[in-house]
Formats: sequence, C-alpha cells, structure tokens
Amino acid sequence: MEMELTREKVVEMELIGENSSINNDNSNPVKTAHELMAQKDAIEAEVAELEQVLRGQGVGMTEPLVDRSGFPRADVNLVAIRTARARIIGEYALRNDHKCIMSQIEQALHAIHAEAQRVNSQRLLDNKQLSQTTTPFAIVNAIAPDSPAKEAGLQKGDKILKFGTIHTGNHEKLQALNALVGQSEGKIIEVTIERDASSSTEQLPPPTRMVLQFTPRRGWGGRGLLGQPTSLIPCDQELSVKQAQYECDYSGVLL
Repeated sequence: MEMELTREKVVEMELIGENSSINNDNSNPVKTAHELMAQKDAIEAEVAELEQVLRGQGVGMTEPLVDRSGFPRADVNLVAIRTARARIIGEYALRNDHKCIMSQIEQALHAIHAEAQRVNSQRLLDNKQLSQTTTPFAIVNAIAPDSPAKEAGLQKGDKILKFGTIHTGNHEKLQALNALVGQSEGKIIEVTIERDASSSTEQLPPPTRMVLQFTPRRGWGGRGLLGQPTSLIPCDQELSVKQAQYECDYSGVLL
C-alpha cells in the first residue's frame, strides 16, 4: 500500500506541475521522482523473481539449509537459495537499495511540493500585479480644450488603467497622480486607458485599450501642467458622482 500511495503522490504532483516551471527543467523534481520510481520498480521486480526462486525450492528467507543431522540438505539447490537470499538481504542487497530509493523518492516528493507552492505563490503574485495594471481606477470627468491631455488624445469618459507607475493598487485616492505630474514637467508619462467603443447596434463591442503619451508642460494657454479643468474621479464613484464639465468632484483630482 505504501508503494501505491507513493506513486499516486508522484502522479498528483506531476499534474500540479504540468502547467508550471516544475516541468521546464531537465533536472526537475518530477522527472527525478519518476526516474526513482522506475528504479524502485526494477528492484521490486528483481526481488519478486528471487522470491520465486525460493518458492520453487520450497523455502523462504529463514528456513534452515541443513537436515536434522546437520548436513547440507540434498533436496534443494543450495547455491540457488543462498544466492537469492544474499541478493535480497545481504550487505549490498536489494532491500537496502529499496530503502535508499524510497528515501530519495520521499525527498523528491517534498521538493515537488515545495516547488508547486513556490509556483502557485508566484502565480498569485503575477495575477495580482496583472490585475493592478488592467483594472481601471479613475474616469475622465472633464477635459480642457487645447490642453496637453487633450493633445495626447485623452477623451471624457476614458478609464485610466495605469498612469505612469500608478495603478489601482497605489493611486492613494488619486492624489498620487498630482504628485507624479508635478515631478514630470517636460517628461513623457505613458498612460494606459480603456475607451468604450461607440456603436449604433444594441450589442456594444468590447472597450478598446490604448497607451497615450502625456507631456506635462506650462505655457499651453491654461492652468495646470496637463490642463485644468481636466479632472478625474475614482471608478467606484462613477455611478454616484454628478459629472460636471469644468469642476472636479471633492474626491477627484484636477490635473
């Protein structure tokens, strides 16, 4: 039963690692475990053959090979029996090899499990980071004509997914945007937006994602580095905030 459970564990861990980096390296623990399982199977097969030799002689591992008078038994093949017994339980015997292999298999299983946990943790981290850069966190509430934001292609209703290094996980109620814009005068800020497509049909096409390049600057003819009254509101207030053409909501931000 122990062997069957071990094999099941190897198969289970292989399934865990099929779509991960566990199986991308020639020295991966799953491959090692299968190689060890093959060695274990070979040892067990040889032991079974030797035990069959003993059964053919009518003896096991412990029966005496001398008769009641102390003479070697004449009714069995003594050489075959001694050879089989020595191969099974001798100093360099198969049972020692089997014990060693089982220990290595256990270590390989621990390595597989540890690697699976590492991969799953990395996958969760990657998914979190992906979500942070693909989830809108602000909506363009108003945009100033002829402003740098307008020139970059920003439109009212656009949803902001990423503003330079700022995303849904670190925008600090949108206040981080003002700080970044203030530090980036004359420098390009890449802004990833999501724009709802317009359609005359009942079924709207999916929104379009694009990257705009903003360059905060003065002297464009209005206030602010990107163009006040360009303003953003948090996505979670989209339904509760009355959109004004030139005024930012109390919880929004003017650029």
